[in-house]
Amino acid sequence: MTTSHDFSHLLAADVVLYHSDSLPDLLIEAFDHTCVAHAGLLLGRNQLVGEVLPEGLSARKIQISMEKARHIVIKRMDIDYVSPVASKALSYVSRGAGYAYDPQLLLAFLALGRKIQLNRYTDPLLRKIFEGASEFLSRLKPGTSNEKQPMLCSELVYRCYQEAVENHNPYHLNIAPFHPPEQPAQNLLGWFKAKARRVECQNLPDPEPLKAELEELGARYLEEDGEEFIISRAEERLSPGLFVGINNFSEHLNRFLFKDSPLQFKKLNGSLGLMENMVSDLVSPGDLWRSPSLNQVCVIPPESEAAGETAGGI
Repeated sequence: MTTSHDFSHLLAADVVLYHSDSLPDLLIEAFDHTCVAHAGLLLGRNQLVGEVLPEGLSARKIQISMEKARHIVIKRMDIDYVSPVASKALSYVSRGAGYAYDPQLLLAFLALGRKIQLNRYTDPLLRKIFEGASEFLSRLKPGTSNEKQPMLCSELVYRCYQEAVENHNPYHLNIAPFHPPEQPAQNLLGWFKAKARRVECQNLPDPEPLKAELEELGARYLEEDGEEFIISRAEERLSPGLFVGINNFSEHLNRFLFKDSPLQFKKLNGSLGLMENMVSDLVSPGDLWRSPSLNQVCVIPPESEAAGETAGGI
């Protein structure tokens, strides 16, 4: 089988960023204020891409990896010797069955730390996202012999660069903070923290499961205009059910660090601190897209849009 694309100019450790029309990806891009929603790393001139998927961390031919994408963007660090980065990626791939990823996990972290809009569908959509992210974490079986570690798609790329060498790392990726420090942060995590100081958490019942599907709620959220997220406005629009959903999500996260004694509602401050650190440390596909450490090499459309044409740089 011949391909309409020439991938011969791609190099080991090139960062692959994906844009697609799937609803989860469109939500990731909206929450992250970017145009990419997934990330992978070229492992070498064999055109294999290392990426973390729901079933684990794997290596796939780039043609297969990009099948569902509207296009991919290739970014590259301007440095000659990148073998340590590719070697670290291969090391992760060799342990691939021990990791797993779900887009709802990334959506949950983005919802907490980024600026999202407030409209009629924000609350039910977020409840659905945190419900799905918690279910995903529970399927990883923390504390058992079959445990998998959650890993974000962009986290894999970031780790491979940051962990390539131990000392004086020339592969450090410069990731700018998404928001300058604010007191209090005008985002969902700020709303959750403010509410946690006032709510008797032990007495809050679990919310009824939502019947609407993520795709339906997400499409309506994206279609409807909203207003800027301000905590005072969020108080009127966000429900106790969402508060409980976020807290349940934080407890599922805790089980990966405190497997023998999961934090309970009464230890909410410890739970909050953990979640706050994880949100502040988040590196998203959009962060990789915005990083000044990476230069754009080219944009590659799907073969159906580039029949017979070689992808060129822009």
